[in-house]
Amino acid sequence: MSLPGNPTALKDRADAYVNAARLIDQAAEDLRRLAFSSESDAVDALQTKSIAVANDLDAAHGRYNGTAFALQEYAVTLQQLHITADAAEDSLAQASYRQRGAASNATLAEARLEKALDDPATPTATIQQLEANLRQLDAQATAISGAMDAAQGRIDQAHADLEEAAKKAIALIDSAIAATNENWLDQMKKFVEDVGDFFDAVGRWIAEVLQGVIDAVVAVIEAVAKAIVIALLVIVAIIVLAAALYLLITVLGPIIIAILTSPWFWIAVATIAVIVGARVLREINSPTPELREYSPDSSDPVEEQFRRQAWALLDSQKKYSTLADFAASEGYVDTMGGELETVVEIKNMGGDPPHWVVTLPSTQDWQALGPLVGKDLDLNDDGAVNDFDSNMILMLFPELRTQYERAVLAAMDKAGIGPNDPVMLVGFSQGGIMAGHLAANRSDAFNFTNVLAYGAPIDGMAIPTSSKTGDPVHVLSVQHAGDPVPMLDLTGPHPDTENWKTRTIPDPDRVGGAGAHDNDLYRRSLIDLETEEPSLMAGYEGFLGPVHDRQLFEFSE
Repeated sequence: MSLPGNPTALKDRADAYVNAARLIDQAAEDLRRLAFSSESDAVDALQTKSIAVANDLDAAHGRYNGTAFALQEYAVTLQQLHITADAAEDSLAQASYRQRGAASNATLAEARLEKALDDPATPTATIQQLEANLRQLDAQATAISGAMDAAQGRIDQAHADLEEAAKKAIALIDSAIAATNENWLDQMKKFVEDVGDFFDAVGRWIAEVLQGVIDAVVAVIEAVAKAIVIALLVIVAIIVLAAALYLLITVLGPIIIAILTSPWFWIAVATIAVIVGARVLREINSPTPELREYSPDSSDPVEEQFRRQAWALLDSQKKYSTLADFAASEGYVDTMGGELETVVEIKNMGGDPPHWVVTLPSTQDWQALGPLVGKDLDLNDDGAVNDFDSNMILMLFPELRTQYERAVLAAMDKAGIGPNDPVMLVGFSQGGIMAGHLAANRSDAFNFTNVLAYGAPIDGMAIPTSSKTGDPVHVLSVQHAGDPVPMLDLTGPHPDTENWKTRTIPDPDRVGGAGAHDNDLYRRSLIDLETEEPSLMAGYEGFLGPVHDRQLFEFSE
Protein backbone atom coordinates (compact mmCIF):
# COMPACT_ATOMS: atom_id res chain seq x y z
CA MET A 1 0.00 0.00 0.00
CA SER A 2 1.48 3.37 -1.03
CA LEU A 3 -0.59 5.59 1.31
CA PRO A 4 0.89 6.34 4.76
CA GLY A 5 -1.04 6.11 8.00
CA ASN A 6 -2.79 3.44 10.02
CA PRO A 7 -6.60 4.05 10.01
CA THR A 8 -7.30 1.48 12.73
CA ALA A 9 -4.75 2.88 15.19
CA LEU A 10 -5.92 6.43 14.47
CA LYS A 11 -9.55 5.46 15.13
CA ASP A 12 -8.54 3.88 18.48
CA ARG A 13 -6.74 7.10 19.48
CA ALA A 14 -9.79 9.22 18.48
CA ASP A 15 -12.09 6.92 20.52
CA ALA A 16 -9.78 7.42 23.51
CA TYR A 17 -10.20 11.19 23.16
CA VAL A 18 -13.98 10.77 23.02
CA ASN A 19 -13.90 8.70 26.23
CA ALA A 20 -11.68 11.28 27.93
CA ALA A 21 -14.07 14.07 26.92
CA ARG A 22 -16.98 12.10 28.38
CA LEU A 23 -15.18 11.59 31.71
CA ILE A 24 -14.22 15.28 31.87
CA ASP A 25 -17.82 16.31 31.20
CA GLN A 26 -19.03 14.00 33.99
CA ALA A 27 -16.48 15.44 36.45
CA ALA A 28 -17.60 19.00 35.71
CA GLU A 29 -21.23 18.02 36.30
CA ASP A 30 -20.32 16.35 39.63
CA LEU A 31 -18.53 19.53 40.80
CA ARG A 32 -21.54 21.70 39.98
CA ARG A 33 -23.84 19.30 41.84
CA LEU A 34 -21.53 19.58 44.87
CA ALA A 35 -21.53 23.37 44.71
CA PHE A 36 -25.30 23.96 44.40
CA SER A 37 -26.91 21.05 46.26
CA SER A 38 -24.90 21.13 49.55
CA GLU A 39 -26.31 22.88 52.58
CA SER A 40 -23.57 22.05 55.09
CA ASP A 41 -21.46 24.95 56.40
CA ALA A 42 -18.41 22.72 56.12
CA VAL A 43 -18.60 22.65 52.36
CA ASP A 44 -19.82 26.19 51.65
CA ALA A 45 -16.24 27.36 51.36
CA LEU A 46 -15.68 24.89 48.53
CA GLN A 47 -18.53 26.19 46.34
CA THR A 48 -16.65 29.03 44.66
CA LYS A 49 -13.63 26.83 43.97
CA SER A 50 -15.84 23.97 42.67
CA ILE A 51 -17.62 26.25 40.18
CA ALA A 52 -14.29 27.63 38.90
CA VAL A 53 -12.82 24.15 38.46
CA ALA A 54 -16.00 23.00 36.68
CA ASN A 55 -15.68 25.88 34.20
CA ASP A 56 -12.04 24.96 33.56
CA LEU A 57 -13.11 21.35 32.95
CA ASP A 58 -15.70 22.55 30.44
CA ALA A 59 -12.92 24.23 28.49
CA ALA A 60 -10.86 21.04 28.58
CA HIS A 61 -13.93 19.06 27.44
CA GLY A 62 -14.23 21.31 24.41
CA ARG A 63 -10.61 20.77 23.45
CA TYR A 64 -10.77 16.99 23.88
CA ASN A 65 -14.15 16.67 22.15
CA GLY A 66 -13.13 18.87 19.22
CA THR A 67 -9.84 17.01 18.83
CA ALA A 68 -11.66 13.66 18.96
CA PHE A 69 -14.14 14.77 16.26
CA ALA A 70 -11.31 15.92 13.98
CA LEU A 71 -9.38 12.68 14.42
CA GLN A 72 -12.48 10.50 13.92
CA GLU A 73 -13.36 12.28 10.68
CA TYR A 74 -9.74 12.00 9.49
CA ALA A 75 -9.66 8.28 10.39
CA VAL A 76 -12.79 7.63 8.29
CA THR A 77 -11.32 9.57 5.35
CA LEU A 78 -8.00 7.76 5.73
CA GLN A 79 -9.77 4.37 5.67
CA GLN A 80 -11.70 5.30 2.51
CA LEU A 81 -8.57 6.58 0.79
CA HIS A 82 -6.72 3.36 1.69
CA ILE A 83 -9.53 1.33 0.09
CA THR A 84 -9.51 3.55 -3.03
CA ALA A 85 -5.72 3.43 -3.39
CA ASP A 86 -5.59 -0.34 -2.81
CA ALA A 87 -8.25 -0.86 -5.49
CA ALA A 88 -6.38 1.44 -7.88
CA GLU A 89 -3.11 -0.41 -7.31
CA ASP A 90 -4.91 -3.69 -7.94
CA SER A 91 -6.33 -2.27 -11.19
CA LEU A 92 -2.86 -1.09 -12.17
CA ALA A 93 -1.43 -4.55 -11.57
CA GLN A 94 -4.23 -6.19 -13.56
CA ALA A 95 -3.77 -3.72 -16.42
CA SER A 96 -0.01 -4.36 -16.37
CA TYR A 97 -0.70 -8.10 -16.66
CA ARG A 98 -3.08 -7.49 -19.56
CA GLN A 99 -0.50 -5.19 -21.19
CA ARG A 100 2.10 -7.96 -21.13
CA GLY A 101 -0.42 -10.36 -22.66
CA ALA A 102 -1.40 -7.84 -25.35
CA ALA A 103 2.26 -7.25 -26.21
CA SER A 104 2.83 -10.99 -26.61
CA ASN A 105 -0.27 -11.30 -28.79
CA ALA A 106 0.84 -8.33 -30.92
CA THR A 107 4.28 -9.87 -31.41
CA LEU A 108 2.72 -13.17 -32.47
CA ALA A 109 0.26 -11.40 -34.80
CA GLU A 110 3.06 -9.40 -36.44
CA ALA A 111 5.04 -12.58 -36.98
CA ARG A 112 2.04 -14.29 -38.57
CA LEU A 113 1.35 -11.31 -40.84
CA GLU A 114 5.00 -11.07 -41.87
CA LYS A 115 5.04 -14.78 -42.69
CA ALA A 116 1.81 -14.47 -44.71
CA LEU A 117 3.18 -11.49 -46.68
CA ASP A 118 6.34 -13.41 -47.51
CA ASP A 119 4.32 -16.30 -48.93
CA PRO A 120 2.90 -15.39 -52.39
CA ALA A 121 0.33 -18.18 -52.09
CA THR A 122 -1.35 -16.61 -49.06
CA PRO A 123 -4.94 -15.57 -49.97
CA THR A 124 -5.74 -11.87 -49.82
CA ALA A 125 -8.61 -12.54 -47.40
CA THR A 126 -6.20 -14.18 -44.95
CA ILE A 127 -3.83 -11.20 -45.07
CA GLN A 128 -6.74 -8.79 -44.53
CA GLN A 129 -7.92 -10.83 -41.55
CA LEU A 130 -4.42 -10.84 -40.03
CA GLU A 131 -4.12 -7.07 -40.55
CA ALA A 132 -7.54 -6.57 -38.90
CA ASN A 133 -6.44 -8.70 -35.93
CA LEU A 134 -3.28 -6.61 -35.57
CA ARG A 135 -5.30 -3.37 -35.61
CA GLN A 136 -7.58 -4.77 -32.96
CA LEU A 137 -4.60 -5.67 -30.78
CA ASP A 138 -3.23 -2.14 -31.22
CA ALA A 139 -6.59 -0.72 -30.08
CA GLN A 140 -6.59 -3.10 -27.13
CA ALA A 141 -3.09 -1.96 -26.15
CA THR A 142 -4.23 1.69 -26.31
CA ALA A 143 -7.22 0.93 -24.07
CA ILE A 144 -5.03 -0.91 -21.56
CA SER A 145 -2.58 1.99 -21.49
CA GLY A 146 -5.49 4.32 -20.78
CA ALA A 147 -6.64 2.05 -17.96
CA MET A 148 -3.14 2.11 -16.43
CA ASP A 149 -3.04 5.92 -16.65
CA ALA A 150 -6.47 6.12 -15.01
CA ALA A 151 -5.40 3.78 -12.18
CA GLN A 152 -2.24 5.80 -11.58
CA GLY A 153 -4.37 8.95 -11.60
CA ARG A 154 -6.60 7.51 -8.86
CA ILE A 155 -3.51 6.66 -6.78
CA ASP A 156 -2.14 10.21 -7.21
CA GLN A 157 -5.54 11.68 -6.34
CA ALA A 158 -5.69 9.55 -3.17
CA HIS A 159 -2.35 11.05 -2.07
CA ALA A 160 -3.64 14.57 -2.78
CA ASP A 161 -6.90 13.90 -0.92
CA LEU A 162 -4.90 12.55 2.03
CA GLU A 163 -2.97 15.82 2.22
CA GLU A 164 -6.20 17.86 2.15
CA ALA A 165 -7.78 15.66 4.84
CA ALA A 166 -4.75 16.17 7.09
CA LYS A 167 -4.96 19.96 6.63
CA LYS A 168 -8.66 19.88 7.48
CA ALA A 169 -8.04 17.81 10.64
CA ILE A 170 -5.32 20.25 11.78
CA ALA A 171 -7.67 23.21 11.20
CA LEU A 172 -10.46 21.53 13.20
CA ILE A 173 -8.09 20.78 16.12
CA ASP A 174 -6.80 24.38 16.11
CA SER A 175 -10.41 25.63 16.13
CA ALA A 176 -11.29 23.35 19.07
CA ILE A 177 -8.36 24.68 21.11
CA ALA A 178 -8.94 28.30 20.16
CA ALA A 179 -12.66 28.04 20.94
CA THR A 180 -11.91 27.28 24.61
CA ASN A 181 -9.54 30.25 25.10
CA GLU A 182 -12.00 33.03 25.96
CA ASN A 183 -10.82 36.56 25.23
CA TRP A 184 -12.25 39.91 24.12
CA LEU A 185 -12.86 38.50 20.66
CA ASP A 186 -15.12 35.83 22.21
CA GLN A 187 -17.04 38.58 24.07
CA MET A 188 -17.45 40.55 20.85
CA LYS A 189 -18.60 37.39 19.06
CA LYS A 190 -21.22 36.75 21.77
CA PHE A 191 -22.54 40.33 21.43
CA VAL A 192 -22.83 39.96 17.65
CA GLU A 193 -24.61 36.61 18.08
CA ASP A 194 -27.10 38.16 20.52
CA VAL A 195 -27.87 40.98 18.05
CA GLY A 196 -28.14 38.40 15.30
CA ASP A 197 -30.63 36.37 17.35
CA PHE A 198 -32.86 39.45 17.64
CA PHE A 199 -32.91 40.12 13.90
CA ASP A 200 -33.38 36.41 13.26
CA ALA A 201 -36.50 36.43 15.43
CA VAL A 202 -37.83 39.45 13.50
CA GLY A 203 -37.11 37.67 10.22
CA ARG A 204 -38.97 34.54 11.33
CA TRP A 205 -42.00 36.66 12.28
CA ILE A 206 -42.06 38.34 8.86
CA ALA A 207 -41.67 34.99 7.11
CA GLU A 208 -44.55 33.46 9.07
CA VAL A 209 -46.85 36.35 8.20
CA LEU A 210 -46.00 36.41 4.51
CA GLN A 211 -45.51 32.66 3.96
CA GLY A 212 -49.17 31.97 3.28
CA VAL A 213 -49.38 34.68 0.63
CA ILE A 214 -46.13 33.55 -1.01
CA ASP A 215 -47.23 29.89 -1.10
CA ALA A 216 -50.54 30.81 -2.74
CA VAL A 217 -48.85 32.91 -5.46
CA VAL A 218 -46.29 30.15 -6.18
CA ALA A 219 -49.05 27.53 -6.42
CA VAL A 220 -50.94 29.60 -9.00
CA ILE A 221 -47.79 30.16 -11.07
CA GLU A 222 -46.91 26.44 -10.98
CA ALA A 223 -50.43 25.42 -12.06
CA VAL A 224 -50.42 27.80 -15.03
CA ALA A 225 -46.91 26.71 -16.09
CA LYS A 226 -47.85 23.02 -15.90
CA ALA A 227 -50.97 23.59 -18.01
CA ILE A 228 -48.95 25.39 -20.69
CA VAL A 229 -46.27 22.66 -20.79
CA ILE A 230 -48.85 19.86 -21.03
CA ALA A 231 -50.65 21.61 -23.86
CA LEU A 232 -47.40 22.08 -25.78
CA LEU A 233 -46.43 18.43 -25.28
CA VAL A 234 -49.79 17.24 -26.58
CA ILE A 235 -49.47 19.43 -29.69
CA VAL A 236 -45.91 18.19 -30.36
CA ALA A 237 -46.96 14.56 -29.87
CA ILE A 238 -49.84 14.93 -32.37
CA ILE A 239 -47.52 16.49 -34.95
CA VAL A 240 -44.85 13.78 -34.54
CA LEU A 241 -47.42 10.98 -34.72
CA ALA A 242 -49.00 12.40 -37.85
CA ALA A 243 -45.60 12.78 -39.51
CA ALA A 244 -44.64 9.21 -38.58
CA LEU A 245 -47.88 7.79 -39.99
CA TYR A 246 -47.44 9.76 -43.19
CA LEU A 247 -43.85 8.51 -43.57
CA LEU A 248 -44.89 4.93 -42.86
CA ILE A 249 -47.76 4.96 -45.36
CA THR A 250 -46.19 6.92 -48.20
CA VAL A 251 -42.51 5.93 -48.00
CA LEU A 252 -41.96 2.80 -45.96
CA GLY A 253 -45.26 1.12 -46.79
CA PRO A 254 -44.42 0.21 -50.41
CA ILE A 255 -40.92 -0.93 -49.40
CA ILE A 256 -42.26 -3.21 -46.65
CA ILE A 257 -44.89 -4.66 -48.99
CA ALA A 258 -42.26 -5.28 -51.68
CA ILE A 259 -40.02 -7.09 -49.19
CA LEU A 260 -42.82 -9.24 -47.78
CA THR A 261 -44.05 -10.23 -51.23
CA SER A 262 -40.56 -11.07 -52.53
CA PRO A 263 -39.86 -14.82 -52.74
CA TRP A 264 -36.20 -14.13 -51.96
CA PHE A 265 -37.17 -12.73 -48.56
CA TRP A 266 -39.02 -15.90 -47.62
CA ILE A 267 -36.22 -18.06 -49.04
CA ALA A 268 -33.76 -16.19 -46.79
CA VAL A 269 -36.08 -16.59 -43.77
CA ALA A 270 -36.49 -20.30 -44.45
CA THR A 271 -32.72 -20.76 -44.89
CA ILE A 272 -31.97 -19.03 -41.58
CA ALA A 273 -34.68 -21.08 -39.85
CA VAL A 274 -33.22 -24.32 -41.21
CA ILE A 275 -29.68 -23.36 -40.14
CA VAL A 276 -30.79 -22.30 -36.64
CA GLY A 277 -32.95 -25.41 -36.26
CA ALA A 278 -30.13 -27.69 -37.35
CA ARG A 279 -27.66 -26.11 -34.91
CA VAL A 280 -30.21 -26.28 -32.07
CA LEU A 281 -30.94 -29.96 -32.76
CA ARG A 282 -27.24 -30.77 -32.93
CA GLU A 283 -26.60 -28.98 -29.64
CA ILE A 284 -29.36 -30.62 -27.61
CA ASN A 285 -28.76 -34.09 -29.09
CA SER A 286 -25.01 -34.06 -28.45
CA PRO A 287 -23.90 -36.13 -25.44
CA THR A 288 -22.90 -34.46 -22.19
CA PRO A 289 -19.19 -33.56 -22.47
CA GLU A 290 -16.69 -35.69 -20.56
CA LEU A 291 -15.28 -33.91 -17.51
CA ARG A 292 -11.50 -33.78 -17.07
CA GLU A 293 -9.23 -32.32 -14.42
CA TYR A 294 -7.86 -29.04 -15.76
CA SER A 295 -4.42 -28.99 -17.41
CA PRO A 296 -2.84 -25.85 -18.91
CA ASP A 297 -0.97 -27.82 -21.59
CA SER A 298 -1.48 -26.62 -25.17
CA SER A 299 0.01 -27.26 -28.59
CA ASP A 300 0.45 -23.49 -28.98
CA PRO A 301 3.34 -22.31 -26.73
CA VAL A 302 2.03 -18.73 -26.53
CA GLU A 303 -1.46 -19.93 -25.55
CA GLU A 304 0.03 -22.32 -23.01
CA GLN A 305 1.97 -19.45 -21.45
CA PHE A 306 -1.22 -17.43 -20.97
CA ARG A 307 -3.06 -20.46 -19.59
CA ARG A 308 -0.33 -21.13 -17.04
CA GLN A 309 -0.17 -17.47 -15.98
CA ALA A 310 -3.94 -17.34 -15.46
CA TRP A 311 -3.84 -20.65 -13.57
CA ALA A 312 -1.13 -19.34 -11.24
CA LEU A 313 -3.06 -16.10 -10.59
CA LEU A 314 -6.24 -18.02 -9.82
CA ASP A 315 -4.38 -20.37 -7.48
CA SER A 316 -2.92 -17.35 -5.64
CA GLN A 317 -6.43 -16.23 -4.64
CA LYS A 318 -6.50 -17.94 -1.26
CA LYS A 319 -9.08 -15.58 0.26
CA TYR A 320 -12.09 -13.68 -1.11
CA SER A 321 -12.92 -10.42 0.65
CA THR A 322 -15.02 -8.60 -1.96
CA LEU A 323 -17.33 -9.38 -4.87
CA ALA A 324 -14.68 -7.91 -7.18
CA ASP A 325 -12.42 -10.81 -6.20
CA PHE A 326 -14.91 -13.21 -7.80
CA ALA A 327 -14.84 -11.13 -11.01
CA ALA A 328 -11.04 -11.49 -11.09
CA SER A 329 -11.45 -15.29 -10.94
CA GLU A 330 -13.91 -15.07 -13.86
CA GLY A 331 -11.24 -13.41 -16.02
CA TYR A 332 -8.67 -16.07 -15.15
CA VAL A 333 -11.11 -18.90 -15.96
CA ASP A 334 -11.89 -17.37 -19.38
CA THR A 335 -8.17 -17.23 -20.22
CA MET A 336 -7.55 -20.78 -18.96
CA GLY A 337 -10.19 -22.21 -21.32
CA GLY A 338 -10.10 -20.08 -24.44
CA GLU A 339 -11.72 -21.26 -27.68
CA LEU A 340 -10.81 -24.94 -27.37
CA GLU A 341 -11.85 -25.83 -23.81
CA THR A 342 -14.50 -24.80 -21.32
CA VAL A 343 -13.17 -24.40 -17.77
CA VAL A 344 -15.44 -24.22 -14.72
CA GLU A 345 -14.09 -23.38 -11.26
CA ILE A 346 -15.86 -24.73 -8.15
CA LYS A 347 -14.61 -23.70 -4.71
CA ASN A 348 -15.72 -24.71 -1.23
CA MET A 349 -15.78 -21.66 1.07
CA GLY A 350 -16.47 -23.67 4.23
CA GLY A 351 -19.32 -23.33 6.70
CA ASP A 352 -21.97 -25.70 7.98
CA PRO A 353 -23.44 -26.61 5.58
CA PRO A 354 -20.55 -25.81 3.21
CA HIS A 355 -20.98 -22.80 0.91
CA TRP A 356 -19.92 -23.25 -2.74
CA VAL A 357 -19.02 -20.77 -5.49
CA VAL A 358 -19.33 -21.83 -9.15
CA THR A 359 -17.49 -19.61 -11.67
CA LEU A 360 -19.03 -19.84 -15.16
CA PRO A 361 -16.96 -18.69 -18.21
CA SER A 362 -18.19 -16.23 -20.83
CA THR A 363 -18.45 -16.86 -24.60
CA GLN A 364 -15.04 -17.79 -26.04
CA ASP A 365 -15.98 -19.72 -29.24
CA TRP A 366 -17.96 -17.49 -31.65
CA GLN A 367 -18.17 -20.02 -34.53
CA ALA A 368 -19.78 -18.53 -37.66
CA LEU A 369 -20.06 -15.07 -36.01
CA GLY A 370 -16.29 -14.97 -35.45
CA PRO A 371 -15.48 -12.27 -38.07
CA LEU A 372 -18.08 -9.94 -36.50
CA VAL A 373 -16.25 -9.95 -33.17
CA GLY A 374 -12.67 -10.09 -34.44
CA LYS A 375 -12.35 -13.90 -34.29
CA ASP A 376 -11.63 -16.55 -36.91
CA LEU A 377 -14.47 -18.04 -38.97
CA ASP A 378 -15.49 -21.46 -37.60
CA LEU A 379 -18.22 -23.42 -39.40
CA ASN A 380 -17.58 -26.51 -37.29
CA ASP A 381 -19.24 -26.96 -33.92
CA ASP A 382 -16.26 -28.11 -31.87
CA GLY A 383 -14.02 -26.77 -29.14
CA ALA A 384 -15.44 -24.95 -26.12
CA VAL A 385 -19.12 -25.43 -25.28
CA ASN A 386 -19.49 -21.82 -24.06
CA ASP A 387 -20.06 -20.90 -27.69
CA PHE A 388 -22.56 -18.97 -29.83
CA ASP A 389 -24.96 -21.93 -30.13
CA SER A 390 -25.36 -22.31 -26.36
CA ASN A 391 -25.78 -18.53 -26.11
CA MET A 392 -28.60 -18.61 -28.64
CA ILE A 393 -30.41 -21.51 -26.96
CA LEU A 394 -30.08 -20.01 -23.48
CA MET A 395 -31.77 -16.81 -24.65
CA LEU A 396 -34.36 -18.23 -27.09
CA PHE A 397 -35.11 -21.73 -25.78
CA PRO A 398 -34.32 -21.78 -22.02
CA GLU A 399 -36.36 -24.96 -21.54
CA LEU A 400 -33.78 -26.90 -23.61
CA ARG A 401 -30.56 -28.21 -22.03
CA THR A 402 -27.31 -27.27 -23.77
CA GLN A 403 -24.02 -29.16 -23.48
CA TYR A 404 -22.73 -26.23 -21.40
CA GLU A 405 -25.56 -26.53 -18.87
CA ARG A 406 -25.40 -30.31 -18.62
CA ALA A 407 -21.62 -30.27 -18.11
CA VAL A 408 -21.85 -27.58 -15.40
CA LEU A 409 -24.47 -29.56 -13.45
CA ALA A 410 -22.36 -32.73 -13.82
CA ALA A 411 -19.28 -30.83 -12.54
CA MET A 412 -21.22 -29.57 -9.52
CA ASP A 413 -22.35 -33.10 -8.74
CA LYS A 414 -18.82 -34.46 -9.16
CA ALA A 415 -17.38 -31.71 -6.93
CA GLY A 416 -19.54 -33.00 -4.07
CA ILE A 417 -22.08 -30.18 -3.78
CA GLY A 418 -25.02 -31.44 -1.72
CA PRO A 419 -28.62 -30.79 -2.83
CA ASN A 420 -29.19 -28.38 0.09
CA ASP A 421 -25.75 -26.73 0.23
CA PRO A 422 -25.90 -22.96 -0.50
CA VAL A 423 -24.48 -22.22 -3.97
CA MET A 424 -23.36 -18.86 -5.41
CA LEU A 425 -23.21 -18.56 -9.22
CA VAL A 426 -20.77 -16.05 -10.73
CA GLY A 427 -20.69 -15.12 -14.41
CA PHE A 428 -19.77 -12.41 -16.91
CA SER A 429 -21.67 -12.13 -20.23
CA GLN A 430 -22.71 -15.68 -21.20
CA GLY A 431 -21.48 -16.84 -17.80
CA GLY A 432 -23.97 -14.41 -16.24
CA ILE A 433 -26.72 -15.69 -18.54
CA MET A 434 -25.96 -19.24 -17.41
CA ALA A 435 -25.96 -18.14 -13.76
CA GLY A 436 -29.38 -16.51 -14.07
CA HIS A 437 -30.70 -19.42 -16.15
CA LEU A 438 -29.70 -22.04 -13.59
CA ALA A 439 -31.17 -20.05 -10.70
CA ALA A 440 -34.41 -19.49 -12.63
CA ASN A 441 -34.92 -22.94 -14.16
CA ARG A 442 -32.86 -25.57 -12.32
CA SER A 443 -33.44 -24.75 -8.64
CA ASP A 444 -34.83 -28.25 -8.15
CA ALA A 445 -31.34 -29.70 -8.67
CA PHE A 446 -29.28 -27.51 -6.32
CA ASN A 447 -29.81 -24.84 -3.66
CA PHE A 448 -28.96 -21.68 -5.62
CA THR A 449 -28.99 -18.83 -3.08
CA ASN A 450 -26.82 -16.14 -4.70
CA VAL A 451 -26.22 -14.83 -8.23
CA LEU A 452 -23.51 -12.33 -9.23
CA ALA A 453 -24.01 -11.50 -12.93
CA TYR A 454 -22.44 -8.59 -14.77
CA GLY A 455 -22.55 -7.56 -18.43
CA ALA A 456 -25.38 -10.12 -18.87
CA PRO A 457 -29.02 -9.81 -20.07
CA ILE A 458 -30.81 -11.43 -17.11
CA ASP A 459 -33.42 -8.71 -16.37
CA GLY A 460 -36.31 -10.78 -17.74
CA MET A 461 -35.39 -14.06 -16.01
CA ALA A 462 -37.88 -15.38 -13.46
CA ILE A 463 -35.40 -16.03 -10.64
CA PRO A 464 -37.38 -17.05 -7.54
CA THR A 465 -37.22 -15.00 -4.35
CA SER A 466 -36.41 -18.06 -2.25
CA SER A 467 -34.28 -21.17 -2.83
CA LYS A 468 -35.34 -24.81 -2.52
CA THR A 469 -34.60 -24.70 1.23
CA GLY A 470 -36.51 -21.46 1.78
CA ASP A 471 -33.44 -19.22 1.98
CA PRO A 472 -33.68 -15.89 0.10
CA VAL A 473 -32.07 -15.77 -3.36
CA HIS A 474 -29.82 -12.70 -3.59
CA VAL A 475 -29.20 -11.33 -7.10
CA LEU A 476 -26.77 -8.54 -8.00
CA SER A 477 -26.77 -7.51 -11.68
CA VAL A 478 -24.22 -4.89 -12.77
CA GLN A 479 -24.44 -3.25 -16.19
CA HIS A 480 -22.35 -0.59 -17.91
CA ALA A 481 -24.51 2.13 -19.45
CA GLY A 482 -22.95 1.80 -22.91
CA ASP A 483 -22.61 -1.99 -22.96
CA PRO A 484 -25.05 -3.39 -25.59
CA VAL A 485 -24.98 -6.98 -24.29
CA PRO A 486 -27.20 -6.50 -21.18
CA MET A 487 -29.84 -4.98 -23.48
CA LEU A 488 -30.13 -8.07 -25.73
CA ASP A 489 -33.14 -9.37 -23.76
CA LEU A 490 -35.03 -6.23 -24.89
CA THR A 491 -36.19 -5.47 -21.34
CA GLY A 492 -35.29 -2.61 -19.06
CA PRO A 493 -33.19 -3.04 -15.92
CA HIS A 494 -34.87 -5.22 -13.31
CA PRO A 495 -36.34 -3.00 -10.56
CA ASP A 496 -34.77 -3.22 -7.13
CA THR A 497 -36.47 -5.52 -4.63
CA GLU A 498 -35.47 -6.75 -1.20
CA ASN A 499 -33.19 -9.41 -2.71
CA TRP A 500 -32.55 -8.26 -6.32
CA LYS A 501 -30.30 -5.25 -6.91
CA THR A 502 -29.53 -3.87 -10.38
CA ARG A 503 -26.85 -1.23 -10.82
CA THR A 504 -26.36 0.55 -14.17
CA ILE A 505 -23.20 2.64 -13.97
CA PRO A 506 -21.28 4.91 -16.38
CA ASP A 507 -18.69 3.20 -18.56
CA PRO A 508 -15.25 3.34 -16.88
CA ASP A 509 -12.58 5.39 -18.65
CA ARG A 510 -15.37 6.68 -20.94
CA VAL A 511 -15.22 3.53 -23.04
CA GLY A 512 -18.37 3.20 -25.12
CA GLY A 513 -20.20 0.43 -26.96
CA ALA A 514 -18.57 -2.99 -27.16
CA GLY A 515 -15.48 -1.58 -25.44
CA ALA A 516 -17.48 -1.35 -22.21
CA HIS A 517 -18.12 -5.12 -22.38
CA ASP A 518 -14.89 -6.13 -20.66
CA ASN A 519 -14.45 -8.36 -17.61
CA ASP A 520 -11.66 -6.30 -16.07
CA LEU A 521 -13.61 -3.05 -16.48
CA TYR A 522 -16.55 -4.68 -14.69
CA ARG A 523 -14.19 -5.86 -11.93
CA ARG A 524 -13.11 -2.26 -11.37
CA SER A 525 -16.75 -1.13 -11.37
CA LEU A 526 -17.51 -3.69 -8.64
CA ILE A 527 -14.66 -2.25 -6.55
CA ASP A 528 -16.15 1.25 -6.86
CA LEU A 529 -19.67 -0.02 -6.15
CA GLU A 530 -18.66 -1.82 -2.96
CA THR A 531 -16.81 1.29 -1.75
CA GLU A 532 -19.78 3.58 -2.43
CA GLU A 533 -22.53 1.13 -1.38
CA PRO A 534 -21.27 -1.47 1.12
CA SER A 535 -24.84 -2.71 1.69
CA LEU A 536 -24.64 -4.58 -1.64
CA MET A 537 -22.53 -7.17 0.20
CA ALA A 538 -25.50 -8.13 2.40
CA GLY A 539 -26.45 -11.76 1.84
CA TYR A 540 -23.04 -12.72 0.39
CA GLU A 541 -21.13 -12.94 3.69
CA GLY A 542 -21.22 -16.76 3.82
CA PHE A 543 -19.23 -16.96 0.57
CA LEU A 544 -16.40 -14.67 1.70
CA GLY A 545 -13.23 -15.73 3.51
CA PRO A 546 -10.49 -18.29 2.90
CA VAL A 547 -10.88 -20.99 0.24
CA HIS A 548 -11.20 -24.46 1.79
CA ASP A 549 -10.93 -26.36 -1.50
CA ARG A 550 -10.79 -25.48 -5.22
CA GLN A 551 -11.62 -27.83 -8.12
CA LEU A 552 -11.18 -27.08 -11.82
CA PHE A 553 -12.98 -29.02 -14.54
CA GLU A 554 -12.45 -28.72 -18.30
CA PHE A 555 -14.52 -30.17 -21.11
CA SER A 556 -15.24 -29.63 -24.81
CA GLU A 557 -17.57 -30.76 -27.58
